[in-house]
Amino acid sequence: MNQVNKVLLSLSGLLVLLTITGIVTNLNGDALPRVAAIEAAQVSSMRISSPQASIQLRRTAKEWVVVTPTKVRANQQRVEALLSDWSGGMVADSNANRSGDEHNEAHFGLDPTHRRTLQIRSEDGPLLELEIGSRVRGGSHYLRLAGSDQVFLARLPAGDRLDADLSLWLQPQE
Repeated sequence: MNQVNKVLLSLSGLLVLLTITGIVTNLNGDALPRVAAIEAAQVSSMRISSPQASIQLRRTAKEWVVVTPTKVRANQQRVEALLSDWSGGMVADSNANRSGDEHNEAHFGLDPTHRRTLQIRSEDGPLLELEIGSRVRGGSHYLRLAGSDQVFLARLPAGDRLDADLSLWLQPQE
């Protein structure tokens, strides 16, 4: 066996070892966060918040209504579209960080002065409580499930619909 083949064989062995190490690390608790599919029929309320505004929507027997900041009919199509976006759930692309220190929160856009939040609830309790940070190249966002220090990257279902501006949620006049 010549010298070139020995080097290539050594490099191949190293790559196999690194791949196995990566797989074992993922099996030992480095699993990517996952949000289960949300069935629209289960949802009784939603809240979208940003540092500038907050809006809460609630399902009534007949329709969706905005209850905060004021009580008015909600744009039914917009609510249904947002819920449809979450009907497939969400799986993280990658882990970003596990530290909850303030410097990292600001880096990820998850500090209180920048982050948005999404809460989706059923009558029985929360279905989703998500903190939304900065958007990165490729369309993913830094995200964190409420109560967790783990920051991850994922494509955010309904990302463009998660705006707390009241005018976007009002039922259009007919």
